Amino acid sequence: MPPTSCGAILDAVSSTVMVVTEQHIMVIAGLCLTLVENPCGLQPCGNRGLCQGDRKGNYSCACKVGHTGKDCERDLLPPSGLHVLRVEEEEVVLRWDLPDPSSQSLVSLIHTFFYLTH
Repeated sequence: MPPTSCGAILDAVSSTVMVVTEQHIMVIAGLCLTLVENPCGLQPCGNRGLCQGDRKGNYSCACKVGHTGKDCERDLLPPSGLHVLRVEEEEVVLRWDLPDPSSQSLVSLIHTFFYLTH
């Protein structure tokens, strides 16, 4: 059974050898490092979103204007009179021009707002 921790690996190999295990632990010149795969390597952010990874293997997507979702997979299709000005991780900035009272724009706006907040 292969070693599964830095201490066990350092005891098992010379400090000048490089070892990479199945558990993504690497020893180089006596230093033991845990390798983390780049979560952005598979380009999870769609629609030209920008992927930002962290040291724990997690990622988040900064979506281009007009897209939303964890992987920027959903299009923001505004109803008539609703303009998407900016989309950020925690905020969406919209401008809504008052609709013609005889149109169904208000129903579309309510549906879009519900979709964005849930």
